[in-house]
Amino acid sequence: MTSITIELPDDVAQRASSLGLFTPDKIRAWLEFETRRIAGKTLVASLTQIRNLPGEAMSDGEVAEPLARG
Repeated sequence: MTSITIELPDDVAQRASSLGLFTPDKIRAWLEFETRRIAGKTLVASLTQIRNLPGEAMSDGEVAEPLARG
């Protein structure tokens, strides 16, 4: 288990606390959501870079053939 300490402006901390956002479940859910969101953005950026590479895209058959041969 990991513990974290954060520094927030008092008004932000008070609002978050009054909304019940400092529970372990809420923080875990938020971190999991952000982790997935950032991973998705990274994947989209990578796919965009691949699509923009010069040359023609390989067909499904051209990709599958070498994979099938091992």
